Amino acid sequence: VLIEADQILDDVMVDGTVRIDRLRSMLEPLIAPSMQTRIYGELVSLLAGRGDVDGAVAIERLGCDLSRTHNVLVLCGYRTEPRRPLSAEDVARISEAHDRVYVNNTTSATVPPQS
Repeated sequence: VLIEADQILDDVMVDGTVRIDRLRSMLEPLIAPSMQTRIYGELVSLLAGRGDVDGAVAIERLGCDLSRTHNVLVLCGYRTEPRRPLSAEDVARISEAHDRVYVNNTTSATVPPQS
């Protein structure tokens, strides 16, 4: 199933804030309970590039939760040149949430950061 990232954001944003409950309710029906599901997402990159680091971190945490509770592999894509350059603090916050998926889920396809 292909769903445009910008369309998802339009559907889950309320007054400029990501509603994780809406995103979860949109994704869960697409997850087959008896099979491993792969979700490729660029929502975090889009939000971070727009300056919504809190929303980006919340979506990373949702991905971590889905990987633990629903046998989901979360595959991520990040723009190398976002609209708004991220601060080192922004990158660290997103990385911490993202890396938690890798560390806590040995079936995750998330690759740890290069040293």
